[in-house]
Amino acid sequence: LLTNATETCTSLGLLLLRHPPLNELIVANDSNESKNDNANDGNGKSNQFHRALTNWYNTLHDSSLHIAVSSFSRQLRKSAPEFPSNERSSSIILHSFQDPSSELGRVTRCLVELQIVKDALDLQCRLQNYLSRHSQMESVTQPTPEFYRPLSWRWLVIDELCRPLAERLRFHFLEEQTGLVTVANSTTQNEERMGTGVASPKQKPSNMDRFPEWLFRYLKEVVDNHKTHSIVMVQGLQPLVDSVMESLILESSLVDNDFELEDDVKYLGTEDGDNSAVKHNFLKAAEILQHLKQNVYSHSHIY
Repeated sequence: LLTNATETCTSLGLLLLRHPPLNELIVANDSNESKNDNANDGNGKSNQFHRALTNWYNTLHDSSLHIAVSSFSRQLRKSAPEFPSNERSSSIILHSFQDPSSELGRVTRCLVELQIVKDALDLQCRLQNYLSRHSQMESVTQPTPEFYRPLSWRWLVIDELCRPLAERLRFHFLEEQTGLVTVANSTTQNEERMGTGVASPKQKPSNMDRFPEWLFRYLKEVVDNHKTHSIVMVQGLQPLVDSVMESLILESSLVDNDFELEDDVKYLGTEDGDNSAVKHNFLKAAEILQHLKQNVYSHSHIY
């Protein structure tokens, strides 16, 4: 079910990515008003259909993403219940990511693919708005690399990989019965009742003062000693992300090569006019995905 939903969602998302709303592609300074009227009428119908497809995509994407996140969390607990408490659990996850036939690997690819395509559509919208604002300028400044990164970007698969760690931190440090914070507070209260908790300049630091030290020591043990970062993230997840991204770029490139921009130009009624503004506002799907790969999904930006 998840695989089929992801394939449908990706196909629809790439279709929207290859065919952005046509109102962004109109040549604004066409002198023939009747042509503009005809083009605008066509654009209105086209954009109405585009909005309907976008609504369908968003609904399908939200439900598919919810299933993917829940399935990933469930398969992670099933495949490596001890993660991230030892290196063996990290190795299990690595092998699952490398094996496309494994349930965890399959679900992970779906989760990654769903987010990449959605981020590509969001980036396309920002690029169109950017180019539209600068359409009257003689030259358009190339957006900075920071422009291509989503404003509130969160890598969902990493969120879910960090969830077991967050739960263990809560158990060891914050739980009412087992947390070190509770134990430290109880110790301090007992000392005060026994009259040994009187503050003085020479008093030794309390257990609570060592809380940051314990916390960071625990995190260092999990990340370094248990190889959570080097095995799971670097050797496992990043190659999987690269593989999904390359597959999407290849699929988009094959379709982009068959897609003729002049067909859309003719539809707009500007076939004998200056097409520079149209071409200037057109960015192929594969190019948008390539921007995401370079500025968002590369190793240095993810981690």
